Amino acid sequence: MYKQVIVLCLVLACAYGALLPLAYSGAPLAYSGAPLAYAGAPLAYSAAPLAYSAAPLAYAAAPTTYAAAFPSYETVTNTVSVAAEPVEQHGYTVKY
Repeated sequence: MYKQVIVLCLVLACAYGALLPLAYSGAPLAYSGAPLAYAGAPLAYSAAPLAYSAAPLAYAAAPTTYAAAFPSYETVTNTVSVAAEPVEQHGYTVKY
């Protein structure tokens, strides 16, 4: 069991060691940063491999819609008078 864990740790350390950039000051080797060429990479790549035509349908212009007019409301000027009586709580007068 422990041997498998040690082997797994070694494999992970090797895998993550390949990702470590060695351009730090403490590293004995200089890392150029340029990756090696991949043998399976295509030699020529075209951005659009298939030619396509424009949309065959002609669309009519979208109808213009305007916002509805804001409804007019009559302003009400009636006021309600409220009689406020002072309330006494714990020796203090509180007015609402």
